[in-house]
Amino acid sequence: MWAMIKDRIGKLPYKYIIYLCILGLMGIMLVAFALYVYLDYRGQREEAGGREAVNSAEQMVGQVDERLDNLKQYYISFTDSDDFSWALENEMHYSDYNESKAVLEIMTGKKIFMDYIGSCFLVNFRTGWVLGSTGMFPLSQVRNSEALYELAERSKGALDKNYWLYNEATSIERVKNYEYNVTGEGKGLSLVMTFSSLISDPGSVFIANIDMNTWKRWIGRALGDCEELVVLDASGGVIYATEDSLVEDCRRMQENGNVEGRSRRVRSGGVDYMVSSRRSDVLGWEYYICYDMDRGQFIGMRLSGILVLAILVIVATCFFVTAYTIYRPVGRLVQGVAREQQIAGNELEFLASRFADMKNDRQALEAVMYQQKERLLELFELRLMRGEVRSEDEWNEYFDSLHLRKCRCFAVAVVVLNLREENGEQSNVNEDAICLKLVEELPDALKELTWMPVVYNACAIFGLFGEDDEDVLLERITDFYDGMRAFSEERYGYQILMGSARRIPAPAISGPPTGRASTP
Repeated sequence: MWAMIKDRIGKLPYKYIIYLCILGLMGIMLVAFALYVYLDYRGQREEAGGREAVNSAEQMVGQVDERLDNLKQYYISFTDSDDFSWALENEMHYSDYNESKAVLEIMTGKKIFMDYIGSCFLVNFRTGWVLGSTGMFPLSQVRNSEALYELAERSKGALDKNYWLYNEATSIERVKNYEYNVTGEGKGLSLVMTFSSLISDPGSVFIANIDMNTWKRWIGRALGDCEELVVLDASGGVIYATEDSLVEDCRRMQENGNVEGRSRRVRSGGVDYMVSSRRSDVLGWEYYICYDMDRGQFIGMRLSGILVLAILVIVATCFFVTAYTIYRPVGRLVQGVAREQQIAGNELEFLASRFADMKNDRQALEAVMYQQKERLLELFELRLMRGEVRSEDEWNEYFDSLHLRKCRCFAVAVVVLNLREENGEQSNVNEDAICLKLVEELPDALKELTWMPVVYNACAIFGLFGEDDEDVLLERITDFYDGMRAFSEERYGYQILMGSARRIPAPAISGPPTGRASTP
């Protein structure tokens, strides 16, 4: 299978192979970049969501505890007041309307905490009277009054006679026979305060049942739109939950040990939450804030469409530039070798086959050299001027391959155009353009005077001359100078400066011809 795939890929054009390799490399880089961006985004989102959950938990628990503690301190502050003391120390009668009204006003919050209280009542075991939000009546008319004695007995031996109670809060309801029945409210929070002068004497008990709807409004105001809440008691019982699917996760966190000020990632119902807990110092409950990261404000922490488009444009540009840069030398070589021939398949295989043909077929090699002889002569001449032909064997190889005429005397003429303006400045770009144009448009009569083609290199025009006789060589140089000067002035309006160097006789070439120098 792999051999078949490799064979098919090998038959593709080399340009497509480059495309596939670059696309594969860019694909890997894009996948790695996308993975990095996603992991970084998720980490930042979790960190930000966890921070929001921690702050919300601290704020919510602080506000709820503050309100409950303020309520408790309010009742404590009124226990020594004359109105409240009257209800504890005196026997109440139905005629004591003004006194009972004043006590009841204190018990119901005195218009300060009225919305906190659902119901309340004061039980005086010594006088046998009950005063509460349902009225004033004898304790003897209350059914199941032992529940009230039990609440009073719980604080025996405790320094703090005031405590909070949940799910056992009591209320006294009136029944048809005009007796009152002590019943337990399903899910309620109550403040229980006991008053006694002796440990053996329960004295009195005050019970304020908190309005749980008010408590829910408190936590609802502190709860964000993308947050859920689970409240558990110390044993893991559910006090309140806005999302039931999160209860078990919160219980597991409670069992494993909560760390306040830190958050954990929880996935429930296909939704990712960052959960932070806070323990209430007043009630001992655990408040769990669950921040929904899919609905939170940090959902917008993603790459914008403009940025994604810009990245794609940059990737596409890099792709084409890289592919063109890699393929350009091969393409130019193929174009020079193939000429008008249509190439099917891999260009490298085509070049390999052509070079194999040239190696095996001497005539084909000579034909190619004949077609490129002018260019090869220019390259050989440049190598001579740079001193790169250093051995006699290499010299003879060029002579034999290019069928050069052997001469005894050689000379090099260097022509420079006088392009200086009045201000003394000269543009290299202009000089290159004019000199190249001049070399291309030289008359054939001038070209035939040189032993090898005239070339332009390093801001100068070079002509290499060769003859067996020195006088003939000098005559050719003079004719070349006259012709170049006339052609340059007539065609471009510039004068020339020319110098020549000759070597007589010509030994085995080991560098550019040197010797006597002259300037016509």
